[in-house]
Amino acid sequence: MTSVFESGKCVSVKEICETIPKVHFFINDYQRGYRWTKNETLKLLDDLFNFFKESYKDKKSFYCLQPLIVATGRKNNNDVELLEVLDGQQRLTTIFIILKFINNNSPYTITYKTRNGSEEFLNKLGTQISEDDYNEYIDYLHMYESFEIIKDYKNWGETISLIKEDGTVESKTFKEFVKEGDRIKFIWYDVTEQVLKSGTNDELDDNKIRHVFSRFNAGKIPLTESELIKAIFLSQVKNQIVATDNNSDNKDSIFINKLVEVKRYELSSKWDEIETTLNIPDFWYYIYGKVDEKYSTKIDFLFDIIIKQNKEKRTPFEYYDDKLSKGKVGEKIAVDYYWEEITKIFDMFRNWYSDRTLYHLIGFLRYCDIDIYNILTLFDNAQSHNDFVRMLVLLSKAYAICFDKRNEINKKISALGRLKEEEKKTKYSELKKTLENYSGEDDSQLKEHLSEIEYQSPNIKEVLLLMNILTVVNLKKTDMRLSFANFYSQSYDKEHVSSQTPKDLTDKNEIKNWAIHMLEYITGTEYIVSEKAKKPDKNNAVIEFVNSIKVYQPSDSNETVIVNYLVSKIEKPEPPIFTGNFTEEVLFKQLGINTKSKPFSGDGIQNMVLLDTNTNRGYGNAFFPVKKDWIYKQELKGIYVLPCTKNVFNKAYSKKMDDLMEWTQNDADNYLEVMVEIWQNKLV
Repeated sequence: MTSVFESGKCVSVKEICETIPKVHFFINDYQRGYRWTKNETLKLLDDLFNFFKESYKDKKSFYCLQPLIVATGRKNNNDVELLEVLDGQQRLTTIFIILKFINNNSPYTITYKTRNGSEEFLNKLGTQISEDDYNEYIDYLHMYESFEIIKDYKNWGETISLIKEDGTVESKTFKEFVKEGDRIKFIWYDVTEQVLKSGTNDELDDNKIRHVFSRFNAGKIPLTESELIKAIFLSQVKNQIVATDNNSDNKDSIFINKLVEVKRYELSSKWDEIETTLNIPDFWYYIYGKVDEKYSTKIDFLFDIIIKQNKEKRTPFEYYDDKLSKGKVGEKIAVDYYWEEITKIFDMFRNWYSDRTLYHLIGFLRYCDIDIYNILTLFDNAQSHNDFVRMLVLLSKAYAICFDKRNEINKKISALGRLKEEEKKTKYSELKKTLENYSGEDDSQLKEHLSEIEYQSPNIKEVLLLMNILTVVNLKKTDMRLSFANFYSQSYDKEHVSSQTPKDLTDKNEIKNWAIHMLEYITGTEYIVSEKAKKPDKNNAVIEFVNSIKVYQPSDSNETVIVNYLVSKIEKPEPPIFTGNFTEEVLFKQLGINTKSKPFSGDGIQNMVLLDTNTNRGYGNAFFPVKKDWIYKQELKGIYVLPCTKNVFNKAYSKKMDDLMEWTQNDADNYLEVMVEIWQNKLV
C-alpha cells in the first residue's frame, strides 16, 4: 500500500476526513492507550481558540498539530488497509472526539489493538453511554471524559469578523473553524520504508517498528524541523519533475524514476555535506558565535537566516511547505530554486571560512553578537572582496573600541539592508566614513585612549581578543589560525599580568591556592587535581601534595624557611600573607626577582591579557614568574593559550630584557606601543 499522503507534507484534518475510502488508523499494542486528561484536552482547545482569534485572518497561516508518524502495510480481518500510528495517537484521537462532537459522525476510524471494542466505543460517543461501558477500560473513561470536556467548552460560540473579497463582512464562529478543518494540520511523516522486513516491499517488521517507536518516544532523536523540511524537498522532487515533463505518459517511466532517484541522491548528499561541515567546531563557532543548545541540527541556522532575509513571520517549515507546493518559480522547479537559496548561503559561509582574514574577522564580530544578517548586508553592498574585508576591519575595530557607539552602528547597518537599491551606494559610503571615524586607525591619541581601557571597562575583553585576531591576521606567510572552538570551549577572561593582590589576600581558599602554586614553582612538585573535582577529592589532593612537600629537600636554609611557611599557610590559611621571617624580600630573592626594580602596578590594558578561566582562577594572584611557568605547563597539557598572552609572558614585546622575572613599567609601555601599531595597521 502506498502512503495516503506524501511524507513531510502538512496534511489538513479536512483532507484526512474527506479521503475516500475512509482512513483507518491502527494503534498497536506496544503503545499505551488513550491517556489524555482534562489538562491536555483543554490545552489543545485553548491553543486552537487562540490561533482562531489571533491568526485566522492571515489566510496563509494554519494551526500545526505536530507530526503524525505512520507506516502502511497492515490489514484487518476484513482485508481493510490500516495506517499504523507510531507517534501522535493522543492528538489524533482527541481530534476525532472533537469532530465527533461537532458533526455527530465518525470522520475516520481508530482501532486500538489492546481494546477490541475501541472503534465501536469511539463511534458511540455523543449517544447514551452507560457507566459500565466507560468504566470497562481506563482508555474508555479518558475518551468519555474528553468528550464531556469538549462538549462543555466555553468558546465554541465565539466569533470573528472577516472581510470577504467583495467587501462584505462575514462572521465565523470558533466551532465553524474547527468543523471546516482546512486550517488545522498534521505534519504527515511516513516511515514505512524504514520498518519493512528485509527483502520485502509490503511486509512490516514488528521489531523495526518497536525500535522506531522507542526512538521517537524516548526523545533520543526528536523529529526536528530540518528533518521535516528535508522530507518536503525529497517528496516534491517527483511531482515537480513530472509536472515539467511535456509527456504525461512518462509519469512512471524508467527514465523519470531514475531522474527522481538521482535528484534525491544529490539533494541528500549535499544536505549531509552541509550538516557535516557546520558541525566542524571551528566552522560552527566562527559563523554562529556562541555556545548554546539552540540548534540540535545546524542546518536550521541557515533556515532561520533565510526566513529573516525574506522578512517571513512563518516558521521555516511553514515557509517551505508553502513555497515548495508552487511547482515552479520562473523557469526553475521550486525544489531547485529554494534548494539553491540554501546552498548559496552555505557556500558563501564556506568560502569565508577558507579565507583566513574573513574567518577571523567574522568570527570576532559574531563573538560580539553582530547579527549575521548585518554581515550579509555589508557583503551584498561591498564593491569588491577587498572592500568587504576593509568594512569588516573597520567594523571590528569600531565595535571593540567604541562601546557606546554599538547601537548606532547596528542601526545604520540594519537600515542599509532596508533601503532601495538606488539609495544604498550613498548610505554605504556614509557608513564607511562613520566606521573610519570610530575605528581609531587614524587617531593621533590612540595610545592614550587605549590606556584608558581598564579591568572594569565593558569592552576590555573585545579589545584584547581583537588584538589577538589582528596579530594572527597580520602573519601573512603562515596558515596559523586562532581556534574559535578552543576559545569557546575553554572560556576566557581578563587577567592581570602583574598581580595586584597577593599581599592583600584575606579569603582562606585564595590564600591556600596561592601557597600551593608558590610551592609548585619553588619545589617543582605538581599539585594534581581536576577543576571539577568535588570538595572531598580536592581535600585529599591537598593532603597528598603537602605530604610530598614535607619529604622535599630544600637547597638551603632560606628555602627551608619559605617552604615550611607556605606549608603552614596551606594547613592554616589565615591572613596576612607576609609575617615574621617570611617577608616579601625573602620570597622575591628565592624567586629570583630583582627587588630594586619596580613591578608595574595598575588595572590598565597594558597590564591585561586573556587567560582561560581555569588558569585565571587558580593563578590570578600569583607572581609573574609563577604565572609564566604555569601557563607554559598548561600549554603542554593541551590548554589553548592565545598568541598575545603567550607573547606577553615571553616578553616578546619588550625592547629591553633587563628583568625576566617581573613585569615592569618598560614592559607595559612596550606592550601598549605594539597594541597601537597593530591597531593602526589597515590590513587592506
